[in-house]
Amino acid sequence: MADADLIFSQAPVATPGPVDLIFGATAGPVEDVEITVAASIAGMSLVATAEVVGDAISETTIAVSITGLSLAAEMTYDSNVERPLCGESSLKHEVASPRQNAAFGLHQIAAPLPSTTSSFHEDAIRLPVGFGASHHDSIRMPNRFSGRHQEARRLPSRFSAQHQDGLRDRRLDRRPRHQDGLPVRGTSGGRHQDTYRDRRGTLDLRHQDGAMLTKLFGSDFGEAMLVRSTFGPRHQQAWTPRPGRETPPIPPTPEPCYTPNPHLLFASAFGATPHLLFFCENHPPPPPEGTVVVPVQSVYIVLNDVYLKRVVGNVMLPTFQLSLSIDMDSWTWAFSATLPKSALDDVEPVSGQPVEVEASINGNVYRLLVESVARDRSFQSDRIRISGRGKSARLAAPYAPLMTFANSTQRTAQQLMADVLTFNGIPLGWDIDWYLNDWLVPAGAFNVQGAYIDGLNAIAGAAGAYLQPHPTEDRLAVRLRYPSGPWDWPGITPDIVLPSSVAEREATEWKQKPEYNRVFVSGQGQGVLGQVTRTGTAGDLVAPMVTDPLITAAEAARQRGIAVLGDTGRQAHITLSIPVLESTGIIRPGKWLRYEDGALARIGLTRAVSVDFGGSSAKLRQSVLLETHE
Repeated sequence: MADADLIFSQAPVATPGPVDLIFGATAGPVEDVEITVAASIAGMSLVATAEVVGDAISETTIAVSITGLSLAAEMTYDSNVERPLCGESSLKHEVASPRQNAAFGLHQIAAPLPSTTSSFHEDAIRLPVGFGASHHDSIRMPNRFSGRHQEARRLPSRFSAQHQDGLRDRRLDRRPRHQDGLPVRGTSGGRHQDTYRDRRGTLDLRHQDGAMLTKLFGSDFGEAMLVRSTFGPRHQQAWTPRPGRETPPIPPTPEPCYTPNPHLLFASAFGATPHLLFFCENHPPPPPEGTVVVPVQSVYIVLNDVYLKRVVGNVMLPTFQLSLSIDMDSWTWAFSATLPKSALDDVEPVSGQPVEVEASINGNVYRLLVESVARDRSFQSDRIRISGRGKSARLAAPYAPLMTFANSTQRTAQQLMADVLTFNGIPLGWDIDWYLNDWLVPAGAFNVQGAYIDGLNAIAGAAGAYLQPHPTEDRLAVRLRYPSGPWDWPGITPDIVLPSSVAEREATEWKQKPEYNRVFVSGQGQGVLGQVTRTGTAGDLVAPMVTDPLITAAEAARQRGIAVLGDTGRQAHITLSIPVLESTGIIRPGKWLRYEDGALARIGLTRAVSVDFGGSSAKLRQSVLLETHE
């Protein structure tokens, strides 16, 4: 056996089948040759050996046959693999890239024509002649008018007629079917007379030519600015539920509104009506009141909802204008409204008693009494104007009698108010919300003549407080004019935080008052003498002495002294015109309000509010007076 190099004269073929090995001529004759063929298929080496025995063999063919292949492999699958929250989804189409070229239209923008528009017909020119009648008496036409035919001319002799002149036959008595017409004399008159040509007719129109008005239109909002923001989904990508069993959650059973009980427990006094009022006794307590913060926004959108109706019969009253107002020194609301004349019968007194109406302003409801009705009539306008006060006006004249109020026994100030709101030992049905420190009043110290409201004001004023009515209920609140001194206001938590961006109008008035730091408060007869001094001062600036028969305890003297020393020094009274927002409602007097104007922030007490609705634009605004100290 001998080794020999195989020299291939052809390239290997790609198709399966036998491979011919052709030796080159340079190798010469070969005897007894052993041929080994090596191949690689898919990374696996294959070796085939063939032995050729012969004499002087120069060409032979080796066929190698490979049987079926088999593969043994080992795989490991790990199911505990972290699944990411996001996956890659395959699309049939690739993501399109944005084109940078601008879009174009099939038509260009039309340029305005500087010329005026033309109509199909031109303006008619008024004729200088007057109007003529359809018919007139026939008159002789002057010779300047030509008829449809001209006068016949005599033919020259050279023309010959087709017929000769007829000879009159006098022997025949022939009569025409019609006789000659007789001229009409002047006594005969036509249906229409002759028109006067020197008179010009006038044309009366119901309307004159319209004059072009130039009116500017203003919008409360400017052009919107494009804001780019990202958007994120609220949920992650969903996947197929995993193997297992899922139990749906069981909703909690709602708590019953009341505990079944056949016994009736009455919580209030009998109201002279057979109706029973049931309420939910298991309701959750109301959430605690917190500070209302009005955010700073470029635009505040408020949907105003205002109506006025009569309580009895629930009759809606069309309203052109409505206004409400109250201040710290007023114990009732004042209102006025403008209605159409058709609502006159609905607001007139019934049996001498005023009609009670209900006003709703963006959800804030108020009960009011119509005490005055006036009519205002003008060209194409017939309206009525009503005015009145809140429900607390029933405690004053002319609805309440004049009485004398006194205490024969020792009572507290809060008990004295309850005694005033009784008649012959029967309560009037009014409640009092007490927001100040109570004190003891000896027997005989209280003596006031007047209506019910006069007795209540005397008790509240002794401690430097005021009365504030409830919007709808028979209830009064007693509040201090100065719950704390202005020197402690920077640490007060406000009820409302109001930015300057929400105020449509702001007006500030500075007032300078004496800077008292001490005041003497005294009672009369059975009263006490109190000396109230501002903490941290020398007490060298003494205010005029204050006396009141109901200052019979230190609590009353201290609260009255703070009210005197609080209204001192330099003050800034700010009037703000703002919308009636849902978060703030109508801001009543006695609210702690923090007004922020950029870096400057002021905190103070609201002293008055007035609400106006109506006008051509039906605008609704409230004007709040804020007292601040510097």
